[in-house]
Amino acid sequence: IGVFEHLVVNERMREMIRETESLSAIRAEARKSGMLTMMEEGVRLVVRGVTSVEEIVRVVK
Repeated sequence: IGVFEHLVVNERMREMIRETESLSAIRAEARKSGMLTMMEEGVRLVVRGVTSVEEIVRVVK
């Protein structure tokens, strides 16, 4: 099972990257657009019974 962060670059994100916005601003926009961190995705997998907490902690350092 893979644990991934997936960032969809929409027009607003593209503009922010082009304008060299700060990483924190880009991250905030990504989160607003629904991006989950690897840890959040890992927790979802644990809740669904796909993997264990120990495995998520091991791979998401």
